[in-house]
Amino acid sequence: MRTKFEFNSFEFDADRLSLTHEGKPVEIERKPLEVLAVLMASPSEVIPYEQIISSVWGDNPHGVTQMHLAQSVSKLRKAFAACGDDTLIIETVRGRGLVFHPAVRQVSEKTNEIADQDADAPAANGNKEPKRRSWNRQRVSVGAVALLLILGVAGIASWRYKSYNNDREEIARVLEESQKYESLVAYRDPQNIDESKLAEFWLTEQEYGAEVDLRRIRAGIDRLSRENKFYGPESKCEQFEIQAIEVSKEGDYATAKTLEKWFLAEYLRDGTLFRNKTVGPYFVHYALRKVDGKWKVEKSSTARAVKPPPIIDSVEFVSEPAAGREFFIRLAGQSIAPDHVFLKVIGPGCPDTNPCAVPNSALRLYSKISETEIARVPLTLASGEFTIYAQNGESNPSNSVTLKVP
Repeated sequence: MRTKFEFNSFEFDADRLSLTHEGKPVEIERKPLEVLAVLMASPSEVIPYEQIISSVWGDNPHGVTQMHLAQSVSKLRKAFAACGDDTLIIETVRGRGLVFHPAVRQVSEKTNEIADQDADAPAANGNKEPKRRSWNRQRVSVGAVALLLILGVAGIASWRYKSYNNDREEIARVLEESQKYESLVAYRDPQNIDESKLAEFWLTEQEYGAEVDLRRIRAGIDRLSRENKFYGPESKCEQFEIQAIEVSKEGDYATAKTLEKWFLAEYLRDGTLFRNKTVGPYFVHYALRKVDGKWKVEKSSTARAVKPPPIIDSVEFVSEPAAGREFFIRLAGQSIAPDHVFLKVIGPGCPDTNPCAVPNSALRLYSKISETEIARVPLTLASGEFTIYAQNGESNPSNSVTLKVP
């Protein structure tokens, strides 16, 4: 049999965490009601802030302060006031805690009888019991109610805390394994990717939009393949520390913060070391979602972030153009990334769906590249009009320029 509690003109169901006023539901969020349950467990007593926070936010204690508690109390007070009750129900004792002032009465859900007796009500033998004995019985009743409420809230908090910890452990595992798979496995052999591993760790762009990490990972893989590069076996994760994990109340969305440091050795396909680089230590923020019971990465703020697109101001011939023979051009512009820029060409023999490409490896071999120009770009094209644009790795395309080959 479930027990409800009355105070003033309100009725509170601690099991269902529902509040009614004169039989009508009071619309209020769950956290304020959990705070109310803790306060009602010990009416007229000062409950320390830390005790309330521990009881209510035990499942997710990270970052919870007295400000969060104050917000819940404010919502309760507004709800009471909206129902026309302007009495002092919850008092803030500055520097100490909160006090619930109204008398609490226990009500049987089945009979709707008030459990405590009035001090002057007749006893079973027809005599009146002394007020002191009636008051003692009421105190025992309220004490029992308080114990039940505390145990109930503690039980809920314990269950949530275990569930929250399980999610945290799984999220930590998914983050570390996914990032190590990307940099230390996928990028070591970008031409042979295990799609099942990608599906294990990351959400797809088809279902969750173009901003998901998986799209950027695929772009990084394509860039390495296009430039005939790969990460060498000496690449390693030097630091991967979980700084914070926050799971939503619904348990299907989470954010995380890590501190990471990576050593990456980038090679050309012929085995020549292109460069070594150390990335970090730096903070990375992640967003994850639980899909079919599994946590997967949605997006992050890693150094994988897309570079800004280059800008092409002009194009000119460096050598005499001739159809079917190699000639050179010069591109002048802005925001050109020497280590990542490549060109695409559209025209006769190079359709829109499959543009001819001048990879970064070819530009570095034949051209001089700076942030403002690409000198001596080698081209061999048919006769006709061609459209040329540039990209910095997986960036958006630059503006295009037109080139006519006689």
